[in-house]
Amino acid sequence: MPRREKAYQSLFSNSHRIVFCILFALQIGIIWALPHFATQDGPMHLYNAALLRNIQSPEWPGIAQIYQLNQRPVPNWAIEALLAGMFSFFRPAVAEKVLVTGYFALFCAGFVYALSSLRKNAGDFWVLGLMLANNFLLGMGFYNFCYGLALFLLAFGYWMRRRDQILWPHAIALAGFGVTVYFSHIFCFLMVAFFIGVMAICYSLDELTSQTRSPQREWLPLLKRIVVPELALMPCLFMALIFLRGAHGENFPRGSSFWERLSLYRGLFVLVNTRSRLDTLFLVLFALFLAGSICSLGICRIKLRKTIPTDGLLAISAVCTAMYVVMPDSLFGGSFVSERLALFALCAALLWVACQEWNSFHRKVATWAAVLVVSLSLISEVQWRARLSPLFDAFDLASSVIQPGSTVLSVCYCDPLDSAVPVLSIVRPWVLVHAGGLSALPSRSVLLYNYEAIGNTFPIEYQPQANFYEAMPLASFKTLVSNMSRSPQLIDLNDFEHRASKRIDYVLLWGGGDPDDVEASKFPLYQQLRSDYQLAFISPAPGQLQVFRRSDHRTPDARN
Repeated sequence: MPRREKAYQSLFSNSHRIVFCILFALQIGIIWALPHFATQDGPMHLYNAALLRNIQSPEWPGIAQIYQLNQRPVPNWAIEALLAGMFSFFRPAVAEKVLVTGYFALFCAGFVYALSSLRKNAGDFWVLGLMLANNFLLGMGFYNFCYGLALFLLAFGYWMRRRDQILWPHAIALAGFGVTVYFSHIFCFLMVAFFIGVMAICYSLDELTSQTRSPQREWLPLLKRIVVPELALMPCLFMALIFLRGAHGENFPRGSSFWERLSLYRGLFVLVNTRSRLDTLFLVLFALFLAGSICSLGICRIKLRKTIPTDGLLAISAVCTAMYVVMPDSLFGGSFVSERLALFALCAALLWVACQEWNSFHRKVATWAAVLVVSLSLISEVQWRARLSPLFDAFDLASSVIQPGSTVLSVCYCDPLDSAVPVLSIVRPWVLVHAGGLSALPSRSVLLYNYEAIGNTFPIEYQPQANFYEAMPLASFKTLVSNMSRSPQLIDLNDFEHRASKRIDYVLLWGGGDPDDVEASKFPLYQQLRSDYQLAFISPAPGQLQVFRRSDHRTPDARN
C-alpha cells in the first residue's frame, strides 16, 4: 500500500476518534448545563440513597418507623450505595450528575473495549456506543440497569480477549465481574452468562469444523472454554436464583399487544425519550442504518458461503428479539422486560455490524451516518431537558416549607394526554411522577408512597407494620398506583391514612385544579384538601406545584 494512502487512512481513522471525543464531550456538557438531570426514577434513587445513609440517624426522625434495610442479596444495591457514599462530598443533584457522567464514560469505555476485542482498529465505529448509551431506560432513571449494561460490555470484552485460554486467575477475575454486574442489575448479569455461553459455543464449533485431523482429543480444551466461564459465574447464579425465588413487587403489565411489540418501530423506540419529530427522524435514520448494514453485510456473507464465530452476535440479536416479542413485560418484581431485551438485541446487532470487514467507501458512509444520528440525538436532548428544568426547580423550592420529620404524600398529574405543559406531552418517561423525592430529601421527611420500598427488590423496604401495600388486593393496588399519576383527584386521603396507619402532614400536588374550584370540589382529594389542609406553597409558572399543610400540623418535637 502506498505511503500516502496509509497516511490518508490513518487520518480518516483518527478523525473519527476526534469526532467521537467531541460528541462525548457535548453529551457530558448537557448533563452539567442544567440544575437537574431530569429522569423519572432519579429523584427516588436520590431519596432512597439518603435513607440508606441515614436509616438510624437522629436527624431523620420517623424514618426507622417506616423503612428498614433489606437483608436479602438483592441485585439493586450498587447505585444506592454509590450515591450514599457520594453524599459525603456532593449535594444530591450534583451526585446524580457525577453518577450519570460516570455511566456515559463507563458505557463508552465498555463498548470500545468489547468492540476492540472483536476487531482490531475499530476506532471508526466507536461512535456507535453513543447511539446506545443515551437511551429510553436512562431517561426512565433506571441507573442500576444502565450501569449493569456498561459493566456487561466490560465483562464480555474481558472474556473475548482471553477466550482461547481461560486460566484460573482469569476465571476469578470473571467471577469478580459477575458479582459487580449482579449487584448492579440481575438482567445484565444473566445476559453476561448468555452472551459468553453462546459465543463460546460458536468459537468452539468453528475450531472443530476447521480441524483437518480427528477431533477426539480436542474436546477437552473446547469444553473448558465453554464450561469454565460459566462456572466462574455460578456463585452469582445461585444468588440470582435465591433472589428470583422470593422476589415480588409492583408486578403488572402495561398492556402492549403482540403486534405492537413485533413492529420494528416499537423495538427501536427504546433509543429515544420523546415523541418529537426530531426523535422520529432519529429512529428512521437509525433503522435505515441498521437495516442497510445488516442486509449489505449479510448478502456479502451469503455470497462467500462462509460463517465466522462473530456471527453468533447476530444469532444472539435474533434470540433477544424473539424473546422481546413473546415474554411478559414484568417478571419477578421488575418491569420493562421487553425494552431491556430490545436494547440487548440492538447492542448485539451493532457489535456484529462493527466487527465485520467493510470496504473503505462503505465504512466511511456508515461511520458518518452514525455521527449524524448521534448529533440529532444530542440536539433533541438539549431541547427537552432545557424545557423540563424549571419543573424540577419547583420541587427544590417546595422543600423550604416542609418541616423535618413530617410525612409527605406526593401526587402528580403525569398522564401526557392530560398535561397542561406542552413538553410533558412529548416526553415519554413520566418525569415528575417521583419528583416529590426532591422535596422530601432536603427537608428530611418521610415519603409515604415509595415505589422502591414496595416488595423486596431494592435495598430499602417498608417495615412489616408499615407496608400496607402488601396486604392490599391486587385490584386495589392497581387502582391506587394509577390514581397516584393518572387520576390523583380520585385519591381518598382519609382511606390512605387508615390503610397506612400514618397521618399525612403534607400533600404535594403537581397539576390539577384549584381545591376551591366548583368542578374540582366534587372529587375526594379536593374536598379533603379544602377541609383539612391549607395552602403552604405554590410554585411560579410553569411549575403548577402546590404544597398543602395539615391545618393542625405541628412539628414532630411538639407532638412529643
